[in-house]
Amino acid sequence: MTIKHLLFMWIFVLVAWTQSAMAQQPVKVASDGAIENAQIQISNVFPNPASQQITFNYRLASSAQDAKITFFTVLGSKVAEMKLSQFDESVTLPIENFKVGVYLYTISVNNQNVATRKLVVKR
Repeated sequence: MTIKHLLFMWIFVLVAWTQSAMAQQPVKVASDGAIENAQIQISNVFPNPASQQITFNYRLASSAQDAKITFFTVLGSKVAEMKLSQFDESVTLPIENFKVGVYLYTISVNNQNVATRKLVVKR
């Protein structure tokens, strides 16, 4: 089996896993791609593609005790993780240490994955 086939299978499993987690919490997706459910409202990261840093805006419900965003390579290696505070509404993450390529980021609240999106890093 080639790496291309393994990568395709891994992405398929990740998407299926994310969709099953999302089925537990109804999620609204706005026309601009922003995500909203009972526990979080969050924009897509911007800019995307990015080279130096990324930013996203969010708002957590008071019931959201443990919210975070986790970045993975397309092969599944965790690159970064950032906890989201109820007291902030925007986060900027430097990505100078990310290699050029495609990354997936997963937003989770109270140990439930809300959504997974794609980030492209370029120089």
